[in-house]
Formats: sequence, C-alpha cells, structure tokens
Amino acid sequence: MTIRSHLSLYRRHWIIIVLLTLITGGASYYYGLQKATRPYETTLFISLGVAQTETNFNPDSPYDYGQAADNFTETVQGWFKNPGLLNEINESVGEDIDISARRQEKQNLVITFDAPSEKKAQEISD
Repeated sequence: MTIRSHLSLYRRHWIIIVLLTLITGGASYYYGLQKATRPYETTLFISLGVAQTETNFNPDSPYDYGQAADNFTETVQGWFKNPGLLNEINESVGEDIDISARRQEKQNLVITFDAPSEKKAQEISD
C-alpha cells in the first residue's frame, strides 16, 4: 500500500478513529482518577510459625512443626477470600477497601490493600 491509499483509508474512517481515541483517553483519565483517590498502597508482610513450649515440644518432629505452620498459613490466606471477613473489615474501618492476601514461601503471608490516607492505612492494618 502506498501513502496515498493509507491517507484515503484514514479519511474514510476518521470518525471511528476520533471516537476510539476519545473513548480510550476518557477511560484512561477515569482510571487515573480512581487510582489517585487511593494513594497509599500498603503491603503487610506476616510470618507465621509454631511456638514450641514445654508441653508441645517434641525434638523428634521439627518437620511436623513446619508443616503445621505451613497449613495454618494457607488457612489464614483463605480467610481473606471469605466475604464475611472482608465485609467485617470494611465495616470496622468505615471504608470499602480492596484487600487481598497471597502466600510467599512457606510461612510468609503478604497482605495488600489501598487506603485513601496514611492514617486510614494504619487503622486498616491494625
């Protein structure tokens, strides 16, 4: 195709091109506004483990303690998929937040959420 055929194609479809450009620009602007209202992206890093006391200490099974901590980490991660807990968190902070948790290597849990202010981020993490 030559330049002339490209230009004639653009002239025939200029309305569609302009409309798509405006729609894309508007959607980008709206997305930017939404992200700007929650400037504090917060990450909590939690390590879970099993406390060894005199009553539960068994020197022959340290592997079992690690397995128990791994399983409990998966349980805690599942709590953040429970709509009841998420609603309770939202009600307690008076804000509709998007919170998620993912497991990172064994007994580590990463919890992420957005907050509108630093004070609210501290309140949510507490």
